[in-house]
Amino acid sequence: MANQQKYFIGPSLLSDIRSTIQRVDAIAPRTSGPAQEVRLQGLQQPMDGGGRLRIGKTTATWTKGTIATIPLWEEGTPPNETASNSSLEGCVNKWADVAGNKWVGMMRGPGGVHYLVAAEC
Repeated sequence: MANQQKYFIGPSLLSDIRSTIQRVDAIAPRTSGPAQEVRLQGLQQPMDGGGRLRIGKTTATWTKGTIATIPLWEEGTPPNETASNSSLEGCVNKWADVAGNKWVGMMRGPGGVHYLVAAEC
């Protein structure tokens, strides 16, 4: 008993644990009859398909407050990505000037438009 570990649980977590145990205890064990269909809950995805980071490189200076077409670099195995045969048109830079031939990350925002969210210095 010398190596006994102790954990301190706050009142909120303790209440959640008790509630979960009560709900599980209230479920009647299945002894016969048809099984209830298992329904797995998936993570919700944004309605407009946003949330996916796209990796690309600038071909020229991308000035703050302008729109650019960014060639994508999403082929290969990270960290050795290679140029894809596609690009994102209409990407918006709200943040800072980005030099040419620099890595950039874009994500889809309101209205399905891609916005600059990260840039190589």
